[in-house]
Amino acid sequence: RMARQRESTLIKATQGNGMAQKRSGIARSSVSLSAELKRQMDKYPAVNWSEVARLAFEKKLAEQIIRFKEFTANLLRLSKTKSVHTGIISESVKEIAPFAAMNLNVSRVSIWEYDEELQAIKSLVCYNGIDQTFLDPIILYRKDFPIYFSHLLSEKMIVADNASENEKTREFKDSYLIPNSIKSMMDFPFFIDGKFKGIMCCEEQRIEKTWTEIDILFAQTITMYISIIFYCANRKEQNETLTFIGEKLRSQNETLKNINNKILSENDTLLNDLDWKSQDLAQMKDFLNDLSFKNAHHLRGPLSRILGLVFLYKKDDDLENREQYVEYISQSAAEMDKIIREIGQVLNSRI
Repeated sequence: RMARQRESTLIKATQGNGMAQKRSGIARSSVSLSAELKRQMDKYPAVNWSEVARLAFEKKLAEQIIRFKEFTANLLRLSKTKSVHTGIISESVKEIAPFAAMNLNVSRVSIWEYDEELQAIKSLVCYNGIDQTFLDPIILYRKDFPIYFSHLLSEKMIVADNASENEKTREFKDSYLIPNSIKSMMDFPFFIDGKFKGIMCCEEQRIEKTWTEIDILFAQTITMYISIIFYCANRKEQNETLTFIGEKLRSQNETLKNINNKILSENDTLLNDLDWKSQDLAQMKDFLNDLSFKNAHHLRGPLSRILGLVFLYKKDDDLENREQYVEYISQSAAEMDKIIREIGQVLNSRI
């Protein structure tokens, strides 16, 4: 009977110990729990320790399931937030950063965009979860932190319990970690069409945090959500560019119709004017033939290219190819506009 009473007491104590260790992560709590169990086993050999371990494991598993359900529910609420669907990245990240800080229970969360030309990352948002404020944006250059950038560009996440000593993050020790009292950090890169686009960074200032597998899973999920928002914003920008080009083409077509009407009107006037001398008539005929040739041949080339490129743009889902199509369409439109202006100038000089 005394052994059963001790077993019951120790089960509660062990479960309480597991709850306290949760703040330091699954890995750390598992080690502490194992050490505690070994000490108690040596002290009370008559206790059914397999049952104690089973109950402690079930308790820990139940806590993780509850946390996962809460995260899933919160993520669903975030997906329904209006600002996330605006297509404006600056508004979306201000919703995501506080969400990540709350669900990962970290001091700070920042979201950065990579500038390939500058070879640097620029913070779009930096949220302090302790006092619930947004910090001023900063920029970090690749030349100053080459090891850190090499890991991100190779599509590797960075998980640093001790950020000042971790080989991937200790470059920041004097200039960033110590001044900001950052003890632990996780960084997750995200990519658009295979190109490095930015990162989400999670930082802990209060304690040296042992990142758990659930922490990493949650952070990866949020980072994937961020990459989707960036992708949709890029698609929206491309569609707006294509719409602008389409409107410009319609305007040029109207101009072309007006030029054709002028040519036809001039031709009718010449044919009905019997006072024209044969030489003047021959010159005017050559002039009109030249205009007709330019209209039929010079304009047909860029117009045909534009129609073909628009067809390829609609068929090709590759973002890089679509950007190239838009560039080619713009070039052909500019070429077409130049030819139309030249025809108009020649025509106006003869009228």
